[in-house]
Amino acid sequence: MSLARAGNVVTITLDPNFPGDYHTYSYTVAGVTYQEYTGPYPAILTGGIYGTGTAVYLACFDINVETPVGTTYPGSLTPPAVLTGNLPPNVDPNTQLEAAWLMNQLSLLGGYYAPVSTSGPISMAIWQIEDPTSIDPAPFVEDPKAQPWVTAAINAVNNGWNAADASQHPYWSPDPGLSVQRFGIVELVDNSPEPGSFALVGGSLIGVGLLLRKRLASN
Repeated sequence: MSLARAGNVVTITLDPNFPGDYHTYSYTVAGVTYQEYTGPYPAILTGGIYGTGTAVYLACFDINVETPVGTTYPGSLTPPAVLTGNLPPNVDPNTQLEAAWLMNQLSLLGGYYAPVSTSGPISMAIWQIEDPTSIDPAPFVEDPKAQPWVTAAINAVNNGWNAADASQHPYWSPDPGLSVQRFGIVELVDNSPEPGSFALVGGSLIGVGLLLRKRLASN
């Protein structure tokens, strides 16, 4: 199954087995340690080309936006592209391409099963790149280990990583009016074992009070 299959009217349900199927990553800045639940996040996409449900691993883009797990949200998928129009001065037009390159690297390095020492900084780099375009672009303490990944993503786009390459990692955006994170598809689950209970627990069974934000924390 190819990842290059973006389509519209696609719902997303984040794996409700929190925190069991999510990765914890810690980093320290100025003597203070911060802990985040970082991607890839297991989820189900439904609708369009994804039929009645396709298991995927996702990266999230909005570190300050709360999103309950186990709840189904409507939205749509689009291929990453160069941003155009009247952009704020702090928004990089290549944001989506850079984030897609980072998702590609994460997939190549093991995806969901990559060491947290790798997936953590990459996830933090995606948040750092995407935060200026978020609906809540509040500053957050950046991980020093993420900066080399940010620099590498910028260099990759400058050296030819383009929209055709990035199309392998479509962007999911919630329907207008929903305060829900945006996500990108790191990879499908076709050839990977699923997290322990992901295939066994229905999204409607739990999730009340469980929040995915910059740290998938309980209410």
